[in-house]
Order: sequence, then C-alpha cells, then structure tokens
Amino acid sequence: MAIAITAGGPGAIFWMWVIAVIGMATGFVESMLAQVYKVRQDGQFRGGPAYYIERALGKRWLGIVFAVLIAVTFGFIFNSLQANTIAVAMDQAFDFNPLTVGIIISLAVGVIIFGGIRSISVFSAIVVPIMAVLYLGVVGYVVVVNYEAIPAVFSLIVGSAFGFQEASVGIFAGLLVGAQRGLFSNEAGMGSVPNAAATADVSHPVKQVSAVTWCLL
Repeated sequence: MAIAITAGGPGAIFWMWVIAVIGMATGFVESMLAQVYKVRQDGQFRGGPAYYIERALGKRWLGIVFAVLIAVTFGFIFNSLQANTIAVAMDQAFDFNPLTVGIIISLAVGVIIFGGIRSISVFSAIVVPIMAVLYLGVVGYVVVVNYEAIPAVFSLIVGSAFGFQEASVGIFAGLLVGAQRGLFSNEAGMGSVPNAAATADVSHPVKQVSAVTWCLL
C-alpha cells in the first residue's frame, strides 16, 4: 500500500478497494473450481487451474502450459521478489546481513516444500491465521488511536481518486498502481490460491471458498 500511495497518491487506495471487491469474485470462482475438479491421489487431494482447465475445458495442453508458466513464475520470480523484500526490510530495520537472511529463508522454504503438499497445507493453516490476526490487531490499534482523523482520511482518498485536480494524472496513476498493488497483495485470479484451496477436505466447495474470500477481503 505504501508503494501504491507513493506512486499513485492517496486515490490509489480507493482503487485497491475496488480491486479487492473484484478479487473476491475471481477468488471465489477459481477456488470453487479447484474444489469441484480436484482429484484424490495417494490419499491426498490435488487440484488447481491446471486440473480444471484439463477436466472442465478438455484442453490438457493448455493445462500443461499453465502449469509450466506458474511453476516458473512462482518458483523463481515471485519467490525471489519476496525474499529480496524480506532481506531488505531486515537489513534496514535490524541491520541483518541480506545474504544470511536469504539463506535462512531458502532453508525454511525448502523444508516446507519438500515435505509435500500436506506440509505446505499444514504450514499455511497455522501461519496464515496468525498473520491475519496480527495484521488486523495492528491496523485496529492504529485506527483507534487516530480515530479523529478517519473522516479526513476517507475524504482525501475519495477526493484524490475522482477530484478535478487529479483528473489528468491522479486517476490514471491511482487506478494503475492501485490495481497492480491490489492484485499483487492477494493474488486473486493469478492461479496460485486454487492450488492450496483444492487440498482442503470440506463437505461442500463453498465452505473452502468462503474462507478464501474473507482472506482476500
């Protein structure tokens, strides 16, 4: 969000909200499809876009293309980006050596990944709720402490998103950057969430989808 505000101004936050609402819809659909078209293999559920592209659309080649692209993207590009962000943050905040932080992250991720899909699911089930509670706790504290500024904040956000002064640049920058950060923040529609959603053992697809939708919100 800080990047969105810096590049697109306060109005970018408004467009992040819009993208979050749209993201709930895309997240709902892709996670539901993952549950509907998942398969049981070796006592575990497997699924995701590659599976429902093959089984629902009958296009195995397209599923293979998707699987290869997402493996490269999330296996190398996104992981490198996130690891770099953590390393830089730890370096700037606590003066930790970025190389040391990178090695620790690599070892931790390796242990989780090579433990199989169940290991990833268990880790996600434990860490994600803790992260969400801590994040909401910090946000709630900041809002309560600064409650008097809430009306002015909303006015600034909406005004920067639609104001006449920002019409030439602000709307474009806010929409573009806000949309980018909104999608990047929750990965809705990118094909990553359904891979985890498919592993859940639930009595009805909507039960898993509801959990995913709230996380995206």
